[in-house]
Amino acid sequence: MNTKRKRFIKIFQILGVFLFLLIVVFFAGPRSTIDYQAFKQSERVSELKKIREMSVDEINEYFSKIDVNKPHLNVELKSRILWPNGKVQRYSNAVLFLHGFSASPLELTPLTEKLSTDFHVPVVSPLFSGHGQDADAMSSVKAEDWLFESLRAYEISKKIADHVDVIGSSTGATLAYIISAMGDAQFKHMVFLSPNFGPKDSRSELITGPWSQLITNLIQGPYYSWEAASELQGKRWLTRMSSRVLPEMMSLVKFGRELSGQKISSKCLMLYTPHDTVVSVEKLKSKWATIDCQEKRVHEINDYFRHVLAGESVATPEVTADRLKEIEDFFEY
Repeated sequence: MNTKRKRFIKIFQILGVFLFLLIVVFFAGPRSTIDYQAFKQSERVSELKKIREMSVDEINEYFSKIDVNKPHLNVELKSRILWPNGKVQRYSNAVLFLHGFSASPLELTPLTEKLSTDFHVPVVSPLFSGHGQDADAMSSVKAEDWLFESLRAYEISKKIADHVDVIGSSTGATLAYIISAMGDAQFKHMVFLSPNFGPKDSRSELITGPWSQLITNLIQGPYYSWEAASELQGKRWLTRMSSRVLPEMMSLVKFGRELSGQKISSKCLMLYTPHDTVVSVEKLKSKWATIDCQEKRVHEINDYFRHVLAGESVATPEVTADRLKEIEDFFEY
């Protein structure tokens, strides 16, 4: 074997080792993931026991102050309980509303307000961490924060009513599904509005693996922004935020999408439009086919072209009224 050939083989071997090390380093890189069992054993989840020991009046006071330490908070968007006629008492039924990513408890207004007054039910609406604040508030948020806040709001709902129904919009629907599928929440009825089991933009899947924060920064830059459909939506949603939160959102979506085999004791209704521009309709339908509910209904809204399915921020009064009637009929109050 001549000298040039030996040198070529040596270089090839060195490059092979170098490539192997690069692959190892890449797949060993940090990623945003959810360890649900570790989350359940965390100290703050154990604090939910305190809520179970509170009276209804104590619950009301506790929830009214839940956002006081959030900096740069838009107080109009804070967590709230809509008490029918202002009466703080225990009810037969309560509704938990979990808003979508970048939205707020006012996402579906006036649907939630009308639901409360029409059927005399309290509506519990938490504001998730990082939301309703400034762009940098999302920089330190973890998916587990939203899971905890969903569980906390469920425990609060359970303290003020005999039965709890849930409405989840987009990523809020994903959260409702996770806490139910994992056995930590038992809802009588579940309404999934445009559930997020994968964004329409396929590039989002790139940030579910190793080096997710680095890849996000390379693709998106330090901030993520989008254009509101109306002035009102611009006031009630966060339209510019730290891009560091995107891998956290995607870890939640991936976790929910990959859950399988769990039986849900609720009656489930999914509403969506095939023209959704935010979430993947294909992934939404694929996941829905695997969800095992006591009863399942689905309504494909063919004549609607927005991701958020109701509310004065994006929809006409007629559209919101139609969604409200579907939900009220499903809840069987």
